[in-house]
Amino acid sequence: MYSLADVPLFDSGFIVVLLGALLILVGLLLVGSQTGKLRNFTSGQDKVIDSSKLDSLLKTINKVIRINGYAMISLLLGLLAIVGGLLVMVRSTWPTL
Repeated sequence: MYSLADVPLFDSGFIVVLLGALLILVGLLLVGSQTGKLRNFTSGQDKVIDSSKLDSLLKTINKVIRINGYAMISLLLGLLAIVGGLLVMVRSTWPTL
């Protein structure tokens, strides 16, 4: 009796696709939260900043940039996981000789 797909391989590909979607969701949430922080900086552009607040402002901006970098890595890994999972799912449907 032949099955249409290799079920364990198909299931593992589906799980990889779900993990990729989760990574993309985390990346989007990180970018969204950090974008709100950057809007606070741009809304107060006309204000004069004294030198005592400048150091803390610079540290906050550096933190936002670093977290956005992590979000981009998460988005890239999520995309690669989805593509890899779909390839595994397609491969599981090929007939074995």
